[in-house]
Amino acid sequence: MPDDTGLPCHPATALGLWLFFVLWLSMIDVQQILVVAGIEAWLLWRHGLAQWKRYVSRSRWILLAVSLAPLWYQPSWVGGMQAVETVGRWLIMLAALAILMSRLSRELLLTALLTLLMPLRVIGVAPERWAVRLGLTLHYAEAFLHAPIPLTVRLQQLRQPVPVASVESVTVIRLPFGWRDVHCVLLAGVVGWGLKSLF
Repeated sequence: MPDDTGLPCHPATALGLWLFFVLWLSMIDVQQILVVAGIEAWLLWRHGLAQWKRYVSRSRWILLAVSLAPLWYQPSWVGGMQAVETVGRWLIMLAALAILMSRLSRELLLTALLTLLMPLRVIGVAPERWAVRLGLTLHYAEAFLHAPIPLTVRLQQLRQPVPVASVESVTVIRLPFGWRDVHCVLLAGVVGWGLKSLF
């Protein structure tokens, strides 16, 4: 794995570990969530704090919905604690995503998506096409977060004819897997198992 990527492992490994982290995050207890939140707060202070704030700002309606859902079904102290816990999990998930995206360039993101979608070739699906579509969608969504368009301007754009999209070149970097990927997966497994078994 080249060192100029800025990642300790292959981009596909990093993206896959984030997906497993989201799944693992839904299965841990409150004490473990607090430990993870402390670790991510330290990592966010070094990488991705501004990006995490943008994610939280743009996800405020989703956060409001997931916080009101437990109170709707159980309007009590228990429901309130469940709402706080659910919002905490979402904030931690967004923090991990902000840390990851602060280290992934557009090309590395496309590389990760293409690698993870490669098994779909067995069932006749072209992974290159889907990887490019997902990568461009995430790229333009990220650009929108950096420079949001006011709602009034967005409504005016909807009334106008849709312009023909210009063809944009997409670059995918081919990177080999290495021992670092094995080390990162093993380290993530040990840390996840350790945190889950200590509490």
